[in-house]
Amino acid sequence: MTNGSTPAGLPRFAILFFVACFAVIIFFLYQVFAPFFTAIIWAIVLTIVFSPLFRRMLGIVRGRRTEAAFITCVLILILIVLPVTILGVLITQQSIALYQSVQENAGSLADVNARLQELQNRPAIQRLTQIAGKLSGTAEIDLKQLLHEAASGVSRFLVDIGPSVLRNVGEMIFSFFLIFITMFFLLRDGPQ
Repeated sequence: MTNGSTPAGLPRFAILFFVACFAVIIFFLYQVFAPFFTAIIWAIVLTIVFSPLFRRMLGIVRGRRTEAAFITCVLILILIVLPVTILGVLITQQSIALYQSVQENAGSLADVNARLQELQNRPAIQRLTQIAGKLSGTAEIDLKQLLHEAASGVSRFLVDIGPSVLRNVGEMIFSFFLIFITMFFLLRDGPQ
């Protein structure tokens, strides 16, 4: 064995160069595939969860794996993705309507204010507010103010999240497409 070479006769520099090039390639591959990791993980999870349904479909279509995988993916789309998407859109629309309603009717809620005042005048509620005031370090807790702040905070939070969800519809569609393509091939070629 000569100085500066490996047992196979290759110089150390060549091996280090090869390892460095390999590390750079691995880094760039990671950079290319990093945006897809979440979709691939979801595809793996859904494939595992719905593998009993796939096996049942496999029996129905007499062992044809491609048809069974396609039917399973379509059923998952119908049973999970569409309802969740519709629910997300409805929650966004309702939260925007709630926020606008609270902002428009903030000054004209005399009936709600009267009911809150009546509730706050009850002895049990007064005792609870006094105890809560002592625990929080304030003299008295105003239920009207707390409820108004909570409603405004929740509706503001939902309104802030809603448009960002709607803005990312294209990204979500691409992710669902990637999930279902990955799931299809995982189901079809799973054992192999």
